[in-house]
Amino acid sequence: PLGVCESMCPAEEVEERLRWDDFHPLERRHPGPAHVRLGVKDLAVKKFRRNIEAGDRAPRRLRTRQCLARTVEHLVALLDLRRGEEDVFGEGTGPSAASSSSGAISEADQLEWTHEFLWDRLRGVRTDLTIQRLLASPESIRIHEHCVRYHIVASYELVERKATVANPHGFDPALNREQLMKSLQTLLSIYAHSYAAGEGGDGGICSNEAEFRAYDLLLGLDAFKLTRMPGRVLRSKEVAFAVEAQECLRTGNWSRWFKLLRRATYLQACLLSGHVAGMRQRALRILCSKVFGPSARPFAIGDLSGALCWPERDVRRWAETAEPEAVTEDKAALLLAGHSSPLRECPLDTEEKRCEAISAKKEKQTFSQVIFARTT
Repeated sequence: PLGVCESMCPAEEVEERLRWDDFHPLERRHPGPAHVRLGVKDLAVKKFRRNIEAGDRAPRRLRTRQCLARTVEHLVALLDLRRGEEDVFGEGTGPSAASSSSGAISEADQLEWTHEFLWDRLRGVRTDLTIQRLLASPESIRIHEHCVRYHIVASYELVERKATVANPHGFDPALNREQLMKSLQTLLSIYAHSYAAGEGGDGGICSNEAEFRAYDLLLGLDAFKLTRMPGRVLRSKEVAFAVEAQECLRTGNWSRWFKLLRRATYLQACLLSGHVAGMRQRALRILCSKVFGPSARPFAIGDLSGALCWPERDVRRWAETAEPEAVTEDKAALLLAGHSSPLRECPLDTEEKRCEAISAKKEKQTFSQVIFARTT
C-alpha cells in the first residue's frame, strides 16, 4: 500500500500518544523563532515500531515519499539547535545542566541529547519506506545516504560519551554501528538494483555511490566487494583511498596511514578514527626498535606530533606520565629512537577518543551541512 499521510506523525498515533502524554521534549516546543508557535501535532514524529500490525499498513498511517524526506530534513535540523530566545528544552529536560545553565550548549551536548530521539525516528522513516516498497525511489536513496552519514558522525563525535552506570542513557556504539550497517547495506542494494535497471551512472540517482562504497570498504575490506562494483565506481578516488587505507592497516604501514588520515575527508576520517591509537602504538614500537641502534636518541616532539596526528601537549603529557626520564631537559624531544629507550615498553591508552586532527576537518560546518553534504 502507498501512504497518504502528509504529517510527520499520523493523526491516529498523535491521538494515542496524547492520552499518555508520550512526547519527547523536542516534540513539544518549536526549536525556532519565539513568534512561531507550533504544538505537538505539528512537531511529533512517528515512532519506530518493531512489530508491524495490519493497522500499521493502512495508507492513512504511512507517510508519503515527500513527507518522509521532509521528516528527515526536520530531524537532522534538530542537531543544529542552540539555546536562544525560547527555551526549547524545558526545565531539566535538555543537555547537561552545567551547559544549559550558562545559556548555551555545545554541539557535542546537543548531538548526545538528540541521538536517542533521532536513532528511533530515523528507523521509523526507513520502516515506512520498506512497507511501501519505495526503496528504489530517489527519495529513498537520499534518505538512506543521510542516515549513513548521520551514524558515521555519531560514531566519532559521541565516542567519549558512552553509556555508563552514571550515564545509562549515554551513547551505545554497538547499536549505532548496527543501524549504520543496516542503512548502508540497504543503500548499496538500492544502488545495485538501480544500476541494473539502467538508472545509475554519473548525474543519476546513484551519483554518490562511490562515496558510500568507500565507506563500506573502510568498515571492512573484502575483495568480493570490489568484484561487484561498477567500473566507474571501482576507478573512483574514494574507493582507491579506502583500499589504500585498509592495506596500510593490514601491513602496519603507519607512516603512509597517517598521511592518508591527513588527506581524508571528515567522514572518511571519522571511520578511520578507531585505528588512530593502535597505529600510534605500532609507530612507537618501531621507533623504539633495534633498527635504530642500541642507544636511545632524541626524537623531536614536534616531528612526532606531526607524523602521528598527535597534539604536542598530549605527546609530552603521555611521556612525562609514562617515563619522565624519557623527556629531554628542554622538553622539546623524547629519548625514543633505539631499543634502550625508556619508553620502549610503555603502552598507550588504546581507548577510542576524538582526535583534534579529525575534528578540525569539520571546520565551521554544522552537523546538518555535513549530513546533507552542503558546503558553507
